[in-house]
Amino acid sequence: MKISKEKLQQIIKEELESLKKEEKMKAFGSVRKTAQDSRKAFRQRGEDAVDQADEYTNVERGIVQQINDLLEKIALQSDLDQGQIRSELMAIFKRLQRISKKLEKKQSGKK
Repeated sequence: MKISKEKLQQIIKEELESLKKEEKMKAFGSVRKTAQDSRKAFRQRGEDAVDQADEYTNVERGIVQQINDLLEKIALQSDLDQGQIRSELMAIFKRLQRISKKLEKKQSGKK
């Protein structure tokens, strides 16, 4: 079976992307942010939201906000980075990553 150079490059590219995503999954919870960094990121998200206003609906923005608000509430009530809560959040995180991966494949198939 012969594989064209372009096909081989595409396979290698996909495998590298897969490895990068796996590394990100392993790194769940390892990112640390100072309060100042969080404030900057929050401001940036606000600016990005204005720029991307037409890219998703008001309902979608509401869903994202509800999830964010709930995570912040849980963080204030307990330690997100320990025990049962961390493992449950890890499962949710992995599931969201799988959904994202499926959507990326679906979109790349449309092109």
